[in-house]
Amino acid sequence: MKKLSLPYYLFLLILLLFISNGIEYIAGSGKAREWQMRRIQRIFLHKEKNLKDKVSRVADIFSANSEPGKVPEEGLTLLRNIRQNDLSILVYRNDSLCFWSDNHSDYPVTLKADTLIYPLLKLGNAYYASVLQTKGSYSVLGLILMKHLYPYENKYLRNTFNPDFHLPSSVEITRAPADEFYCFPLRNEKGTQILYFCFDTYHLKNHPIRKLVPWFYAAFFLLLILLVRKLLYQVKTAREKWIIFLVFLATGILLRIVMIKWQWPAPLYRTSLFSPAHFAAGHALPSLGDLLLNAVFAFSLAYFVFRHISCRFFFRAGKIFLLVQAFLYHLCFVVIAVFLHLLFNSLVIDSDISFEIRNIPDLTVYTFIGLFSIALFFVAVGLIYKRFAEAAAAAISSKAFIAGLVFAIGILLVSRIDGVLPLSVFMLVASVFIFHSVYYRKRNAGFSFYVGLILLFSLYTVIIADEAGWKKEWERGKVIATSLAAEHDPVAELMLGEIAPALASDTLISLKLQPSVFRYDDLYNYIQRRYFGGYWTRYDIQITICDADDSLLVQPENRMTHCYSFFSDMLNNYGYPLSDTGFYYLNNQNGRISYFGRFRYVVKPRNKETDLFVQITSRQIIEAPGYPELLLDEKTSSVLKTEGYTYAKYYRGQLVTQSGKYPYSLVDTMFRSKEEFALKRAEGFQHLIFRPSADNLIVLSKPVPTFFEKLTAFSYIFIFCFLSVAIFLLFTSAGILESAFKSTFRNRIQYSMIFLLLLSLFLLGGGAVYFSLRQYNARHTEALTEKMQSVYFELYRYVHKEKDLSSDWSSSGFGNLDELLAEISNMFYCDINLFDQRGFLIATSRPEIFHRHLAGNLMHPVAYREMRILHRAEFIQKEQTGTLSYFSSYVPLRNSSGEFLAYLNLPYFTRQNQLAADISNLIVALVNIYLLLILLSVSLAVLLSRQITLPLRMIQERMAQVKLGRKSEPIDYPGMDEIAGLVKEYNRMVIALEQSAELLARSEREMAWREMARQIAHEIRNPLTPMKLSIQHLQRAWEDKSPHFDELLRRTASTLAEQIDILSYIAASFSSFANIPQGKAEPINLVDILRSTSLLFEGNESAHVQLELNGMEEAFVLADKEQINRVLTNLVKNALQAIPSDRKGIVVLEIRKTNEGFRVMVADNGMGVPQEMQGRIFQPNFTTKSTGMGLGLAISKRIIEHAGGKIWFETQPGKGTQFYFMLPPLKNLK
Repeated sequence: MKKLSLPYYLFLLILLLFISNGIEYIAGSGKAREWQMRRIQRIFLHKEKNLKDKVSRVADIFSANSEPGKVPEEGLTLLRNIRQNDLSILVYRNDSLCFWSDNHSDYPVTLKADTLIYPLLKLGNAYYASVLQTKGSYSVLGLILMKHLYPYENKYLRNTFNPDFHLPSSVEITRAPADEFYCFPLRNEKGTQILYFCFDTYHLKNHPIRKLVPWFYAAFFLLLILLVRKLLYQVKTAREKWIIFLVFLATGILLRIVMIKWQWPAPLYRTSLFSPAHFAAGHALPSLGDLLLNAVFAFSLAYFVFRHISCRFFFRAGKIFLLVQAFLYHLCFVVIAVFLHLLFNSLVIDSDISFEIRNIPDLTVYTFIGLFSIALFFVAVGLIYKRFAEAAAAAISSKAFIAGLVFAIGILLVSRIDGVLPLSVFMLVASVFIFHSVYYRKRNAGFSFYVGLILLFSLYTVIIADEAGWKKEWERGKVIATSLAAEHDPVAELMLGEIAPALASDTLISLKLQPSVFRYDDLYNYIQRRYFGGYWTRYDIQITICDADDSLLVQPENRMTHCYSFFSDMLNNYGYPLSDTGFYYLNNQNGRISYFGRFRYVVKPRNKETDLFVQITSRQIIEAPGYPELLLDEKTSSVLKTEGYTYAKYYRGQLVTQSGKYPYSLVDTMFRSKEEFALKRAEGFQHLIFRPSADNLIVLSKPVPTFFEKLTAFSYIFIFCFLSVAIFLLFTSAGILESAFKSTFRNRIQYSMIFLLLLSLFLLGGGAVYFSLRQYNARHTEALTEKMQSVYFELYRYVHKEKDLSSDWSSSGFGNLDELLAEISNMFYCDINLFDQRGFLIATSRPEIFHRHLAGNLMHPVAYREMRILHRAEFIQKEQTGTLSYFSSYVPLRNSSGEFLAYLNLPYFTRQNQLAADISNLIVALVNIYLLLILLSVSLAVLLSRQITLPLRMIQERMAQVKLGRKSEPIDYPGMDEIAGLVKEYNRMVIALEQSAELLARSEREMAWREMARQIAHEIRNPLTPMKLSIQHLQRAWEDKSPHFDELLRRTASTLAEQIDILSYIAASFSSFANIPQGKAEPINLVDILRSTSLLFEGNESAHVQLELNGMEEAFVLADKEQINRVLTNLVKNALQAIPSDRKGIVVLEIRKTNEGFRVMVADNGMGVPQEMQGRIFQPNFTTKSTGMGLGLAISKRIIEHAGGKIWFETQPGKGTQFYFMLPPLKNLK
């Protein structure tokens, strides 16, 4: 992939800014809303055309039906196939509703002329645009959903627009434009304005397109970081890198200050991620989004330092000062880690974000953003620490490094910081990981190194999140316990607000209070059945009737008191009015919830004022089922939630109220505490005990997480961090992933096993979830069937003699059918509806659903078809109200003569929350189990693959050690498998190779000796020739009786002596090459030898000898000290001789630690070695000098190779030569 150049980066940065500001301008000016309105107009016209086509087809089908009693199946099929939730079709015959496509709303059962005056209809819980077509006796009304309009909102009921419109719920629908709003008309295909969409200023400008702007800004900041990375890679010098880094640091800090102080860029800070409602921790971290940005910035800085910035933390000084430096640097890292630790605690405790990783349904995207931010901070510290360790490795010993670390951790341990032990262990183990990687492995960290750190961080995160989570639960539990101590019932107060006006205006109560007809039991039964049925069965209702002159007998004091005075005193002492209801909350602190209402009626014939006092008190230890969340507004629903707690209330040591599955004792013996708040753990539960007064005690209980749940949380965090690191390494360090995933034999086995195991587990897990859900639903429908049978027989007892049922049915015990159904509903804890033969609602146990227009008053069309047309004996299906999905069962109700009375319907949404929670818990449990199995399987696959390939790796290592001239050990393998055959062949090959090596060595020795003999003969021939000539010349002078004979004799003797010395030197050199002593192999320190060699040549005038130890003090190898001295001396002499006289010579002696061992370099700035001579430089008879035998480098090569090392050279003709030799460290020698 071609990398982007700097101009492209700049172009993209400017483009991103231009696009984001352009979108912001378009949205802010209202242009985007105008475009959206035009799009909605087109969508509406398309829907209207589609609806008209469907309405026309339905009208044609039904009007073509010549038999009045016959139902056109084709028409019903067409109605059933209308899949869009925003289209509805109603079929009327003679203006009476006979068929419908859905029962989402409260549709009119009769078609009246005034219903269709406007093309915009308000029907029940929604606005609809209508289309009407009449054909014969049939009228077909088509409806297009415009907007839901429920009386309140909760998680199931939302006042949303047609989903294709993409409008916020705050937009108003009006039939005429409003002055204070920006209104856009919507027209039908005739051009008639049917409604106006009206926006306030905020929503006019806050178009959904603005949601793209934060993403563009995020891309801008990310690209800016990549640009800095690009610059750091391109510059070469350390000074330039430092300048770029410091500019980035200063710019980043300034930018963050501007962003936080002025909330810039505004589109970014308008998102919920930057809302302080989720998390805030001071001015520097006012939101979770700022935490993320700071984490990314800190990580970027650390990554740039780690990759590009050369850091020299340590200065050459005494050991004590270096130790102090190591301690101070470690202390700085400890302080930073403590800050991050406290920040993590604050994130868990001071936010509304759930970090209970084991509870998947409670997790949100903010959970993972928070974890990701904290992980980035810790990784940033780890990168800087590794850079620090690398600098330390060049200056101080490993013992001093560890000593500084231990001292710093020791100070941390004696501090009183919460969670200090897991933090200390985490820091210590992570530091040891990094220390070992830097000091001993001496190479870049591999993938296993990152996996180890991820495991460590995941464990730390689970421990801290669990500890901080319990502190958060402690504070939250205190708030919940305090609210429970207030003894309020939000549902009851909500219902009292609806009951009060109806009770106050009930004229029938005035009639029943007339002296001529007054009967207390009759009035009591009427009020209880009419107003206090259903939910109120958990309360005792007491009714008192008084006028101005009446008195009361107060028990148990057995005293008479004035009625009005008694109740007035009670309200003055304990009463708190419920706003606009006429009822009071009684704060009498008796462990029970109490309400009181006072209503005044004018009683004829004397028009005397009579007061009706209603006292409502919760029953003792009665745990009635919960109220359907569908019927509660969002505020009331949130007040009712106890966040997974069960609770109990005790009054004077006796249990008065309980909720949940924990089996509380009838007395508070195990929970007694003198403190206001106390904590106790027992029977697998954590109990928070709150004593608001001497007589009252409240206990909140929550299950303690099991080891399995904590292990599950660890697995989730590990997988999240693992994937994050893998993705990061994929883009930054592809080599690490390539080494981890390269196509080796072991990896192929490993990944094949992992793939097969994962495939098996996914198939088994998916099957288990599918069949578990199927079985769960089957059991649920079976239970629903049994409940239906029980309800049927109970209802049959009351109506089996009836000829028909209608809404005005009554009996001696019940005023109407609603009261009867409410009684049966309380008995069997279910909701009951009755529909007549036309599918219209007759009666219900939950009238508030229909009074509030939450659901339509029609039978579900599919159930109606199954029961009415197909005559099913029972039918169960899933239905939906709002977004709440639930099972609904239908059976025909008949009298004792078998005549049809009504369709009995049980919509099972009362327990739908519990059902959904049970299914969710089941899925979560299965997912958690299979997640752990997946991790276990992957771990086993890795271990097994390594075990399987262990013999192969052993053979690979032994084969890598096979070398001519070195004895290779055979492998002892006890197995009798295929590997044994391979080992046998290897052992045979080693033996054959030794024999071949011996023959080859003998042949090479013979060839070497022949070559050496040829060279020696040549060298000996050179001095023998002048010796022969000198003797012949002397003999001739003797014979000629030369007068200069004596002088000639002296010269000849001198010449002969000189040539004999040459022959002696040749013989000595030959003997030295032939008999290099074996040497005494012992541990020697190369650093000391280099220093002594440097001192030996320090006074050389022709060149400067420079020693570079790179901070090393010890470099122990196993070799002969004298021979290594000889090698170094020979290399330095050669270097000095290679430097021409016309330049200032520089010879560098350097030692470095590499993965293979200690590498020594002798470099010069001489003339270099010509290309044609480089292949023969280590041959015994090669020399570039005018004198010498050319044996020095050959001898040096034999010495280094005998010590287990290797020697080589690099040269640049005219610039210099570098000779290297590598010796293995002492610990790695076999």
